[in-house]
Amino acid sequence: MFITAIFDRTEQDVQKVREYREIGYRNLTDEQKKEWNDGLKGAWNCKDINRVENNIQFLADLFKIDGLNTKTDWNYTDIASVQDIQRIIDNVNV
Repeated sequence: MFITAIFDRTEQDVQKVREYREIGYRNLTDEQKKEWNDGLKGAWNCKDINRVENNIQFLADLFKIDGLNTKTDWNYTDIASVQDIQRIIDNVNV
C-alpha cells in the first residue's frame, strides 16, 4: 500500500526540532516529549524512512522492477548509515 508522502514541511517545523534539541530531551515538558516521541514533522525519523522505503517497494512491485533492496522495519533506535542512505538514493534513481 502506498503511503502518502509529507510534502508540507516548513522552516518552522525544522526550527522546532532545532529548538527541542538545544533544550535537550530531559528538559522538555511532558507535552513536548510526547510531541518529540510522536515524530516531529521537521525531523527525518524512522516513520519517514519507513514511508520512503515502503513507497519505493510499492512502486517497484507495481512496475515490476527487480533487484531493489528495501528495509521497512526501521525503529527509533536505528541509525541510518551512509550506505543505507545511498541505497535509498540509488533505489529512487532507478
